[in-house]
Amino acid sequence: MSSPPLPNAAYTPVQLHVTKLVNNLSVVVEPHPTYNNLDFVFTCGSIASLTVDEIKDHLEEDNVTDIYRFTRKSNGKSVLKNSYVVTTQGVKIPEYIHIGMKRIKTRVYYPRPKCANCGGAHSVFDSSCPCTSNKLN
Repeated sequence: MSSPPLPNAAYTPVQLHVTKLVNNLSVVVEPHPTYNNLDFVFTCGSIASLTVDEIKDHLEEDNVTDIYRFTRKSNGKSVLKNSYVVTTQGVKIPEYIHIGMKRIKTRVYYPRPKCANCGGAHSVFDSSCPCTSNKLN
């Protein structure tokens, strides 16, 4: 049985060092792989020349586990955008991140909804949904 996420990250370092309970029962305490992972977004054009790995290196102290850079289609080709989704371990999204000398404002990431009919990355009411077009025919 998994424990719920901790209400306060300050308790985590103390709990990770616990090896025995009061009744001398040995335990191993590990952070949960998905609890307390947060996604946030930032946009910054002045770091466009950096790769995702270079940005991740700059954010290493912020417990960043993954970075995704948005793309868009232009004339049939994928073009990199200046917006990034960052996954970090913690219980609170940082207000700002620092990359080099840049102080960059962050905001909450709201992923696209998944269609309940087909599981696609669009809403149930999207006219391009294959399930909707099948019902109309």
